Amino acid sequence: MTQTRAKISREDNARIELGEVRSNPPWLENQHILPFHLLHPDEFEIFCFLLLRYENPHDDIYYYGKTGDAGRDIVWHKSDGSIELIQCKRYQNNVGIGEIRTEIAKLHVNCYRQTIPENPNSVAFYIVPDLTAPAQDLIDYPSKWLEIAEDVLRGYLNEQPSEGILEFALSWRPKFSKQMAVELTQRAKKYQGLIEEFFGYKKVIDTTALEPILAKLEEIQKSQTIFLQPDASNATVALQNALRKAETENQGLLFSVNQTSQITTISVSAEPSAGSAQFGNLIFPETEAGNQGLEKFRLLVEEGRQVELEPDEYNWRWNINLPEIGSSPFRITTLKLIPNVPEYQIPCMLEVLQDNKVVSRVPFAYFRILRIGTKEIEFCISGGQLQGELLFVSSFERDNTLLTYKGLSLYSIPVKQAKSSIELMLSLYRHGKVRVISLEDEAVLIKPIEANDASSNFNKEEFENAIRFLEKLDKINQAFNLKLLYPENISAEIEEQADSILNSIRKGKIKRTGGTVSLSYTPEQALEILNIFEKDGNFKLTMTTEIEYSFLDQKIDMGETDITLENVSLMDDSESIRAAFIEARDSGVEKVDIRLKCTSSVESYRRWFQENTEENLVDGSSG
Repeated sequence: MTQTRAKISREDNARIELGEVRSNPPWLENQHILPFHLLHPDEFEIFCFLLLRYENPHDDIYYYGKTGDAGRDIVWHKSDGSIELIQCKRYQNNVGIGEIRTEIAKLHVNCYRQTIPENPNSVAFYIVPDLTAPAQDLIDYPSKWLEIAEDVLRGYLNEQPSEGILEFALSWRPKFSKQMAVELTQRAKKYQGLIEEFFGYKKVIDTTALEPILAKLEEIQKSQTIFLQPDASNATVALQNALRKAETENQGLLFSVNQTSQITTISVSAEPSAGSAQFGNLIFPETEAGNQGLEKFRLLVEEGRQVELEPDEYNWRWNINLPEIGSSPFRITTLKLIPNVPEYQIPCMLEVLQDNKVVSRVPFAYFRILRIGTKEIEFCISGGQLQGELLFVSSFERDNTLLTYKGLSLYSIPVKQAKSSIELMLSLYRHGKVRVISLEDEAVLIKPIEANDASSNFNKEEFENAIRFLEKLDKINQAFNLKLLYPENISAEIEEQADSILNSIRKGKIKRTGGTVSLSYTPEQALEILNIFEKDGNFKLTMTTEIEYSFLDQKIDMGETDITLENVSLMDDSESIRAAFIEARDSGVEKVDIRLKCTSSVESYRRWFQENTEENLVDGSSG
């Protein structure tokens, strides 16, 4: 049964709900949208609740969230007497119509059944990062809900909706609205303390260290080319003449044509002597969609990010006279703007320093530019002998750099190589200074800089746990001459197996708690043993066997082992066992099993066991 949570109205109680869920993703103040998508879903909900509380300190605002919220994350009782319900949706990608349909259906059902006791006058979706066009239409145009209500309710309920629910869904019409990442960012900027509570930035390196990289980029030639696809079956003489005429009308431009069996493409480029040429103007209309397009374009210019402009977010006006070749040379659709970032890699060495001494090193990796803007540049170090990827985001305005890591990619990596990469990360966390040196000319690409900061995503516990497990794995490999690799997932069971194997090697003797064992005998022997149990009751039993562990899909032979069971007794009733053994003997059965239980056991591995005192026994897991 789903448990409904009590509503929360106090800000401090909402913060308590976060518990240890704190991510504090990095944010540079020149960015136009806060990185909501990096927040935990609970963090995003509480962020929205606190934002509303800051904006409306005298209104009653309640936070529900998590399991049992009945489709309401936040409920806002406004000063004018109206009620607004807020549903928070934080995703990595745009929220689609399927998600919005389900939420609207859930809302109608819970209001009809009075799971939500007061029907809200309005419903707001706080969406991150954005909505798809169909989902946005469903919110903007209530009539679309009337067309699909019955089908959506049937899918949500897994049955035909009752007449009462259907009538309510078609007659109750709250006002729907949406708030997306751009709008939430603008609202939050009025409350700097709230932003600092949930997001953070950190200074890692100064940007003067990037001068060698920027100098290299200046050496790379850039070209400007526009590709047009005319409606022409082949590049005839008439088409060539049209292009020559276009060159005459557009001084400094060159027109060329390339034809395949399926398409003819005209390329327009600037003559080398012309320097640069303006092909057209990108215009953003003064509309909501145009403002969104402008925000995207700023991300391209300032941060060097790839963006896509939808047809209603921009207008394009040609500054050149295009050749007349029949139909329009191209159709305005989604415009993809891709920054010109050269695919240039610099072989480098990565070092971690403490007191100007190298404490950890990756001798060979690659330095690569990811994006370049007027205010921000992002580059990474990966490949070579570095498992995983280090990401650097440098702000020219604030003269700081954020350093994060993107996974460790250790799965199926030899132990020593995996250990080297994790030790580098752990050293970076502990000692906090990193230096990157070019292997081409030994130039310092990144000077020694601080890398240890609360806003970094470096997880000390993750690194230390990985190191501890790798050290165990290394010892097991050496003891049994194996080549076990780092596993994809390290479960508690795998950790327990590794500890048991190492304890066996270290002490040669393991004490375990009670367990069971099944022994095979001839019926005659089994009857004799049964007589002993009936006469003497519980006793100690010692036996010798070969033990084999299964660890990471590898069989590990522990060798000949003496097992002593303490306080051994029968698991089954002796009279029924005797009858079964007699029947087996009379039927000619060769072997029968005696099931025994014990209060504890001691395993002595002859390969490693030496006479130890009782206090040196290692406690094992339950057998």
